[in-house]
Amino acid sequence: LDEAAALGFDPSRTRLVEVASPRLSASDVRQRVADGESVDGLVPQPAIEIIRRLGMYSPGASRA
Repeated sequence: LDEAAALGFDPSRTRLVEVASPRLSASDVRQRVADGESVDGLVPQPAIEIIRRLGMYSPGASRA
């Protein structure tokens, strides 16, 4: 908790947790969608629904 205190957080009210996060960039997501690959489990479901509904990142999609 020394690191938290150094950042200005109250150590008595701070808990540090490790979170496993995939090494994934927005560019990777866009490329996967453009290639027709699944992004399930990599992107929140509401975002996937918007991407699909709007046809984002698909071949031929406009970049307006």
